[in-house]
Amino acid sequence: MDRDGFKRLISRLISEAPKIAPSITNFDTDKKAGRVTDENLDHQRAKTWQIEADTVLQELQIPYGAAFYKLNGEHVLDKQREYHSTSVMILWTVQKLRTALDLLDSEVATMGVGPPVRQGAPIQFSPIEAEGETAPKAGSSLEAPEKVTISWLLRHVPVSVWLGGLVLLGSAFALGVRMADVPAFRVFLKALSGEH
Repeated sequence: MDRDGFKRLISRLISEAPKIAPSITNFDTDKKAGRVTDENLDHQRAKTWQIEADTVLQELQIPYGAAFYKLNGEHVLDKQREYHSTSVMILWTVQKLRTALDLLDSEVATMGVGPPVRQGAPIQFSPIEAEGETAPKAGSSLEAPEKVTISWLLRHVPVSVWLGGLVLLGSAFALGVRMADVPAFRVFLKALSGEH
């Protein structure tokens, strides 16, 4: 589809949205998403509309590149959140479609974009040289060292795993301190150790 075709389709979707989810106009009035409800929502048309909008936002990234890739990424993240109504998701999608329309009219849409990237396609990262070692490519397996050392662990275990371990250790300690004050647990420990 060419740029004008995308613009016509996006404009149609934007104009249809208030007919499908009438309460989204409440947001235009007072900028409060809490007033956007599913009252009078046409559920069947909303499903079709959302699929069309999702497809347009995904397909724009193929011919027009990075800005649309980012916009679609934000849209995908928004769809993973929980909202109090389907109409709110339609509202946020309309805002993404308006942004797409603006971007199609900007110079960003005419920039060279390189090879197309399809959603779900594996991203190939080039190796990074660090301290004489080559980082493993995405999808390749990490070879186990001859000997696991603290140095090796620090270089290969992500910070999130270290933090998770510290949280787990701290939680276990805090639970132990709390349980030591529980009389029933003290009786259990005495019985376990053979004391009376």
